[in-house]
Amino acid sequence: MLTDPEPAPAPMPASPSWTVAGRLAFRFAFVYLVLYILPFPIDTLNNLILTVPDLLTEAVGKEPEPRTGPPLVTKYVTSPYRDAWDEVVVWTGKQVFGTEIQYRPAGSGDTTWNYVQIFDFANIALAVAGLWSVAAWGWSQVRGRPRGGYPVLHEFLRIYVRFYLAQTMVVYGSVKVIKLQFAYPGPSAMLHTYGESSPMHLLWTFMGASDGYTWFTGTGELVAGLLLCTRRTTLLGSLVTFGSWSTSWP
Repeated sequence: MLTDPEPAPAPMPASPSWTVAGRLAFRFAFVYLVLYILPFPIDTLNNLILTVPDLLTEAVGKEPEPRTGPPLVTKYVTSPYRDAWDEVVVWTGKQVFGTEIQYRPAGSGDTTWNYVQIFDFANIALAVAGLWSVAAWGWSQVRGRPRGGYPVLHEFLRIYVRFYLAQTMVVYGSVKVIKLQFAYPGPSAMLHTYGESSPMHLLWTFMGASDGYTWFTGTGELVAGLLLCTRRTTLLGSLVTFGSWSTSWP
């Protein structure tokens, strides 16, 4: 008995070609965001590897063994990376802006050092994107057709940024929920008058004194970070992140 042949599968639609402006913008954004996010996830994985065994040891009632020196990843990867950036940033501050940078990053991200580093990120990204564009043009001449786009790199960048943002939200949310970021205001904080208080001091005092607001904002950040961890809930996590940051940052 003859049967009809199975129909041939429909061809996959070709991805649309990127515009020149889109390719230029992506090259700059790719380099800038990678520079901004590094050394993630190396530092995060290193901290987990160091912390989890200690927590498990304490959970069974034993004392963690003292470390004789810095871990290998810290000694040979993250520390040299940060030291190299420190030299670049201090040099830029002195040679470009005429400023002697005195204070190093302390977790807040709003020091002169941090602003100068962002300036360096932008300039390095601009230079690398320019060289990348010249190389891409030369390769397109060899191939005889222009480059259509960077769908694979674009997907990698989206995943990289998504998980970095998820980690940031989970960390900030966790330290708010368990009251590590904003401690209860002590006597020295309460003795400050309103006129003598900086905006940061007022924020820290308010957040530390208000358990409900701290828990509410921390829960929002924690939920946003968890939603970002799965692809299906990425859009919802992004919206919750935007709403959380617009009302409760830092």
